[in-house]
Amino acid sequence: MTAALYARRRFEGPSFADLAGRYDVTVLDGPVRDAALAGRLADATAIWTVGELVDDVLLDALPHLRAVANQGVGTNTIDVDALRRRGIELVLPRGVNASAVATHALALLLAVRHQIVAGDRLIRAGEWERRADAEPRGEDVHGSTLGIVGLGAIGKQLARRAAAFDIHLLATTRTPDETTASVLGVTLVSLEELLDRADAVAICCPLTAETHALIGEDELRRLGPKGVLVNVARGAIVDEEALIEALHTGGILGAGLDVFADEPHVPAGLLEHPRVVVTPHTADYQEGMLETMTAAVVRGLLLVGSSG
Repeated sequence: MTAALYARRRFEGPSFADLAGRYDVTVLDGPVRDAALAGRLADATAIWTVGELVDDVLLDALPHLRAVANQGVGTNTIDVDALRRRGIELVLPRGVNASAVATHALALLLAVRHQIVAGDRLIRAGEWERRADAEPRGEDVHGSTLGIVGLGAIGKQLARRAAAFDIHLLATTRTPDETTASVLGVTLVSLEELLDRADAVAICCPLTAETHALIGEDELRRLGPKGVLVNVARGAIVDEEALIEALHTGGILGAGLDVFADEPHVPAGLLEHPRVVVTPHTADYQEGMLETMTAAVVRGLLLVGSSG
C-alpha cells in the first residue's frame, strides 16, 4: 500500500513530482493542522507543513504518522521531543538556504551602515542638493567588529563573507568548536563580551526557549549608541519594545531586520526610525532557492519512505 502524504500546497520545483510512486500525495491548499484536527488525515504517513504548530495534539490525530516535513529550517513551532518520543522523523531542508541568508544579513548591515535606504529616499524626495546636511553620513564597515550570535550554517557563511571586508569577527554559540572558529578567523566569546566589543551584532541562532527574548534592554545597552543590530533568524529572539526604545533614545544606532515577532505585523516604532532597514522575511527568497528547498525536503521524504 502506498504511503499517504498530505502537503499544505504544491511546493515549488519539478522535484515535487518525484514523490509519486513512493507516496500517494494529496495537496491540501490549506493548513495541514486544520485538516488533521478535523479528522481528515487519519491515514497520513507523512505531512509537509510550512511553519505550522506540530505538537502532541496534532500528533494524536495522526496515528500512522512516520514523518513530518517542514518547508523551512526553523523548528520553533515543532515539538521535536514529541516527535522523538513517537519515533517520527523530522525532515528539514537544513543548510540549503544558509548562503542566501548570510548574504542578506551582510546586505542589511551595509544598508544601515552606509545609509543606502536613506540616500535612496533623499534622491526620490528631490533633495539631492541638501545631502550634505541631511541624514548623517554612512560609516564604512571596514575594520569594524561583528559579533555573530549562533555559529551554525548561516553564522559560518556570514563569517566568511564579513572577512572579505576585513571585519573582525566574534561569535557566541551553544556548541563551541575552536577548530572551526580558528579556520573562520572567529574568536569565541560569551554573549556579554560579544555585545561589549562588537560594533554590530547579527542574530543567526534558532529560536528556542533559551533564546526567546535573548536580546533585551540590558543587551542593547551593552551594544551601545554606535551599535547596529541585524536579525535574520526569528523576530522573537529580540525584545522589540526594548529595541524600539533603544533606537529612539539613541541607545543603539540602527537595525537591519528581516524577521519580526508577530509577522506580518511590524511595529510602527521600527518603521518610523530612519536608521532601520526592513525586509519581509525574504532573506532566502533568491532565484531558485524555493526549488532547492523543495528538492531537499523531497530527498528526505524519499529516504524516510524507503526505510519502511
